[in-house]
Amino acid sequence: MRRFDGEYRWFLFRAGPLHDERSNIVKWYGSSTDIEDRKRAEEALRESEQRFRDYAETASD
Repeated sequence: MRRFDGEYRWFLFRAGPLHDERSNIVKWYGSSTDIEDRKRAEEALRESEQRFRDYAETASD
């Protein structure tokens, strides 16, 4: 999603319907959560794990 300042950021969107007694959808509820920091942390962890694997492989040689 693009933020007000033009920066693209990761968001998690969830939505669910509200049904009446006849199972007709009468309203939708939803949320959006900015998960950019989480995605950056996950990427940093992947990179760190790869560096560790590379180090472990060269140390065992």
